[in-house]
Amino acid sequence: MDGNTVALGGSANESANALVDNFECIDVFRSWNSEDQERVTEKVEDFQRLWDNCTPNLEVLEFLEAAQRSLLQRCADPFSIQEPRLFMTEGEY
Repeated sequence: MDGNTVALGGSANESANALVDNFECIDVFRSWNSEDQERVTEKVEDFQRLWDNCTPNLEVLEFLEAAQRSLLQRCADPFSIQEPRLFMTEGEY
């Protein structure tokens, strides 16, 4: 390894609505590209603050603690969410 870093930013929302109506994307920043270096540094620092539980208005919990506090039960059932039907002709998507 050469100490290079790849940082990603954006949304991984792959719902039909996100891809068709919202133009969701993921941006890639590379530390070896001089134009990306500042952005990579920002992303790494943001992640480190998050990992260290130092991000304002956000609490990072160990999985077991979340389970003990019954926080996981408050998540929506992923099988109850349905994609809206899109009516497109072939080739439009």
